[in-house]
Order: sequence, then structure tokens, then C-alpha cells
Amino acid sequence: MKIANLKEDIGKKWSRIIATKYTICFVLVSIAQALVLIYLQVRMLERNGNSLLRIYKLNETDQSNDNCFNGQFLPLYVLTLENLMFIFFYFFQLYFCFNAIFHQNTIQIITIALINFAFVFIGMMQVYEVRSISIALKEDCPGFEFEPDMNEMFFILALAILVIFMGYLSFKLHRQFGWNIYKKIGGDVAIQNLLIMILFAGLLIPVFYILYQDRSGVEKFFIFVSTAMMISVFFFEILAYKSLNDEWSGGMLMFICFWIFALLNFAGLCVVVINLSIETKWYIGFIIGIICFTFSLSTLIYAVFAYRNFGGGLKEYINKNKDRQEVTKVLLSDV
Repeated sequence: MKIANLKEDIGKKWSRIIATKYTICFVLVSIAQALVLIYLQVRMLERNGNSLLRIYKLNETDQSNDNCFNGQFLPLYVLTLENLMFIFFYFFQLYFCFNAIFHQNTIQIITIALINFAFVFIGMMQVYEVRSISIALKEDCPGFEFEPDMNEMFFILALAILVIFMGYLSFKLHRQFGWNIYKKIGGDVAIQNLLIMILFAGLLIPVFYILYQDRSGVEKFFIFVSTAMMISVFFFEILAYKSLNDEWSGGMLMFICFWIFALLNFAGLCVVVINLSIETKWYIGFIIGIICFTFSLSTLIYAVFAYRNFGGGLKEYINKNKDRQEVTKVLLSDV
């Protein structure tokens, strides 16, 4: 029985991948995007990581120039973590693209296009950061070789090309999936808006979780509390999905109460990130801190909106559609 359900699930997902020429192109471009951008970030990571290791070894063998280690180790360390974070994010984005196709989620499609557009500017800031560190290394670490290569420029060029392709495909899929939503739940505008609201609330939870990364520089007690809160986010994420899908008011209320404390915790962590970005000229960290807080606040707002709209009729529409599909399956199996 489980094998049959697995085959049915795989067949359903495959049918949605090959549904139209736009879904096929979207999946292929998503794979190409992940491979190209991850490769370029790995090249940057290799350069930055090697430079970081060389500065550390130089400080171990020759401590006569403390300005080099004290002034440039932290900026290079942050830059290396930035590369790791982006690599992890692009793996998630690949899953995010597939998930949008599997679930025909028009909100995710729009978000993917916006993320690609935003990363063009983030790529430009990466170029500025690397050049600033290169100049500072020449001043603080005479004789230390750290020359920016073309990987950052290739990264921006690849992103610009992908923005055009993904933007066009996202527009086409937005129209296609919007029509699919209409066919599933009918022409009731209020019901459609309710579905989009709940989809968006569910979308923001994993987006926030993937950006909710390591923060340091606070007292041990706050590190413990923040770590416990971060781990709890994963379990409350599952609770939120369950509550959104089943319109479970109790579960959604528990998530909202938890998220209020998580939001306060994250606000403090964002202050740490912003201070670190000012200290090390890590401008991308400043932007990421603001974006993360915005996503977490938006998650709370839309979770409250979704909770208030439970019982508005969406669940009945979806269950009615599921019942029709089950009846159709039974009739077809009897033929």
C-alpha cells in the first residue's frame, strides 16, 4: 500500500513537472541556476577560506604584526561564512523551486523571481566587500597576496541572465497556477484571497527558517536561550503547517504565541548582526538582518490573519474537491 502511494505521489509530481513547456523550462533553469551559482560561490569560498587560514598561520608563527590579524581576520571570517550561507541558500532555493511546481504555489513563484532580482544587488555588494578587504589587507598585511578574481563579476552576470529567464517563466507560471487555483476552488474571490493568504503565511515560515542562522557576540545565557529558540522554530514550523492545512485554531494560536517570543529574540540577534556588519564593513549582513526581521514580522502578521479567517469556507471547498477526486478514482477503478 505504501509503495503504491509512493508511486502515485511520484507520478503526480512528475506530471506537474512536464505539465507545460513553461514548467519544464522552469525546472531546467532552476537546476542550472543552482549548479552555476553554487559553483561560483564555492570558488569564492576556496579563495577566502585559504586566505583566512594563511592569516591565522601567519599570526601563529609571527606575532610581530598584530594589526594584520586583529584588523583583517574577522572581516575575512565573515566573508567566508557569507559564502557558506549562500551555498546553503541556493540548495534550499532549488528545493523551493521544485516545491513551487509540485504544489502549484503562485506565491512561491513570485517570491523566487523577487529573490533572484534582489541577489543581483547583493552580488554587487559582494564585489564591493571583496575589494574593500583587498585594499585593507594591503595596508595592514604588507606582502599578503589577496587579489579579487572574476568570480564575483561572473556571479553578477549569471544572476542578471537568470533574472530575465526566471522572471519571464515566473510570469507565465503565475498565470498558469492562478488559473489552476480558480479551477480547484471556483470563482469566489474571497475564498481565493483566503487561500493565497494561507499559502503566503506557510511560505514565510521556511523562508525565515533558512535565513535564521548562527549569531554570536552575546552572553552565554542568551546564546543558550537563542539556540533553544532556534531549535524550537523547526518544531513550531511543523505545527504551523499542520494548523494551516487543517485550520486547527489551537495549534495556530500556540504558534502565534511562540512566534511573538521568537520575534523578540530575533530582534536582539539582528542588533548583533548589524553591529558586526558595521564593525567589519559586512554590508550584506546589515541587509540580511533587516530582511530576516521583516520576514519574521510578516510571518506573525499573516499567521494572525490566517488564524482569524479560519472557518471562512476554504476547508470545505478543498474537502469537497478531494471527495470528488476520490469518487472519480473509485469509478475509474471499477471500469
